[in-house]
Amino acid sequence: MNQECPSLWKKGFKVIILILLLTAGLTLIKTYSSHSRIKRFGYSFLVVTSGSMEPVLTPGDLIIVQAQSEYRAGEIVTYPADGFLVTHRVKAIVDENLILQGDANNAADANPVPAEQILGKVILTVPWLGHAALFLKTPVGFLCFLVIGFLIECGLSWLSKKRKE
Repeated sequence: MNQECPSLWKKGFKVIILILLLTAGLTLIKTYSSHSRIKRFGYSFLVVTSGSMEPVLTPGDLIIVQAQSEYRAGEIVTYPADGFLVTHRVKAIVDENLILQGDANNAADANPVPAEQILGKVILTVPWLGHAALFLKTPVGFLCFLVIGFLIECGLSWLSKKRKE
């Protein structure tokens, strides 16, 4: 009985790790699309695809966005425009409409955005992690993800057998 419990825990741990890896990989793949966002626990995960916010945000950065009850000048927010999600800085607020501008742009966006259309404020930036999503979106990247998961499982099984010997 004592031998079975540690083995059961190890198998459960392996399953949890594999599920987490698969979930993370699929999340990164879906996040790549600028037309969609993944929302988990009230947070949206997005990949920066343009240089309009450089040097603060660069293409390939992963950003985490959270909806707020109100927004302030200076905050970086994400909103839908022309079928895409745009992330720009709030320059001013006039009558509950936000005047937005990319840091790398010379002028504010053409149209003010009503506060209720804002998806949220950028609360965290993870540089370069979005590139992993770009890579995983390709057939080769997804295959690499599956192979790495398989190798991790094989390695864990091998270590488990080695310890028993």
